[in-house]
Amino acid sequence: MERQNIKQFGKNVHAVWRGFVWFLRWLSIVLFGVLFFVGIYFRLPWKVLACIAVIPLVGIFVPKKIQPWVWGGLTVLLLSVWGWVHLPEQDSSRWQPYQYDGELAKIERVYLPDGIENAADQYEQVFDTYGETIFFFDFNDEHMRQSTLAGPWSPETYPALNTWISEFDSAIDQLVDASKMDLCRFAIPVDLASMKPQLQRINQFKGWTHLLIRSANRDLSTGRGRHALETLMAVPRMAQHLYQQQTLFDQAGAFHLELLGARGLESFMIDHCDDPNVLNGIEQFFAELDPHWAGNWPDILLREKLTAKNLAGLMYEINGSGQARISHNAMMALQTGLGYRPQRLFLNQPIMNRLAVIGLWLALPSNPQRLANNVDERFDHYSLLVQKGEQLPQYGLQYVWIKGLNAQSVIDWLAMQQVGYYWALDGQFQRHLAIVNQIYIFASLKRYYLAHQRWPQTLEELDIEDAASVLVDPVCAKPFVYALTEQGFRLYSLGVNGTDDDGVNSPKENKDDILLWPRNQLDNDGDAEEIDGMK
Repeated sequence: MERQNIKQFGKNVHAVWRGFVWFLRWLSIVLFGVLFFVGIYFRLPWKVLACIAVIPLVGIFVPKKIQPWVWGGLTVLLLSVWGWVHLPEQDSSRWQPYQYDGELAKIERVYLPDGIENAADQYEQVFDTYGETIFFFDFNDEHMRQSTLAGPWSPETYPALNTWISEFDSAIDQLVDASKMDLCRFAIPVDLASMKPQLQRINQFKGWTHLLIRSANRDLSTGRGRHALETLMAVPRMAQHLYQQQTLFDQAGAFHLELLGARGLESFMIDHCDDPNVLNGIEQFFAELDPHWAGNWPDILLREKLTAKNLAGLMYEINGSGQARISHNAMMALQTGLGYRPQRLFLNQPIMNRLAVIGLWLALPSNPQRLANNVDERFDHYSLLVQKGEQLPQYGLQYVWIKGLNAQSVIDWLAMQQVGYYWALDGQFQRHLAIVNQIYIFASLKRYYLAHQRWPQTLEELDIEDAASVLVDPVCAKPFVYALTEQGFRLYSLGVNGTDDDGVNSPKENKDDILLWPRNQLDNDGDAEEIDGMK
């Protein structure tokens, strides 16, 4: 009897074990099946989905007699991966972060022909010599800051400012000479690290622009009108040079310079110019000033693609033989590529690097060229949408982590961010066209005044070729508003909304008119605002 009880107990234990195994098997199948469909929803990489799908596929479709061999093989595979993670790194010095140098060379062959006289060399010489010192003057008086930009100021009125600007006189003359050169080619920013000096350069252009305008206004107060004109003309010429760089930031910075230069020259024409030939020359220059917008956007897109590719290239390595692989030191490479000081993030860095290799292999294409093709396709796709006037999907940064932990989602997010600037730049191009029309109007107003010793009653009295087009603001497709005043005249744009707000610019009140004259300050009414994030 006792033997039978023991035998029965053994059967019961075996039945319980089989039931537990059956339960565990189907629990794993259900859990991993759910994880698989959740992974599809969150657009996980196919390699990750394949790993998740192994459990339910083997549990359902592989015969039970073969399953132990399959599980044994998978166990051996996992142990091999574990062993590889703990192996020491060999010949790591032979591998360097991957760069898409071939694509950069193609761009440079068109952008930087041999033997050109390059204005960038002259600019860089001045920028390197003076550095950040152009920002060191303390304008503790807001009236001084605004008035010295808006019009003539006397050295006797602001002696400290006069002494400070005099220290830059030779550099200002050098910049004026450099601005007259035809071509300007700065180095192409190809990654986040090289974008930092680019932004510093653009900021220096803006700082020097303020110096140039203040220097010209000082010249006007001392009777050096011709020198003041040369100095003022350097500003839109520098804008033309920045337009030649074919990058997002340079395009935005160029418009800022063009706007400041135009405002300074408009004041010069109305208050200080009595020579019709000079008026004609300023008109002619702005008529020929070309932002190259139609041709620049495809080139801007090429550079944005290259930056995105080189950012992704930090996740790959290449050796002297041209062999590429997933980076075995991605964390250090990423810190360096982002411009940070490389430092160890973990106590056991080699093991963490190997684990990162496995994660990157699951998330990225194994071939960096396949990733590059994906970047091209997504940037081109979104570029076509914005050029058709269609809205891009609105995703925040969380989209990268919530809606897809894969390279595709990151590329989509980055492409939408960068391509989305198309509308801002296209809007700036419309404002460039408006500036050209405004220059024509100001020059024509002054010519009328020189001929009649009074301002016209209406803009229609001006002798302007193609007046029907010139007197219309391209920004809102409505005429500029003009009226005589006791002091002279008043001229303003109706702004983007096209509503006449009597020349008032107040975003809080939804009023966006742009007062062009009289000039209270150079950057009047927010007219020099830039692309969000590009200031």
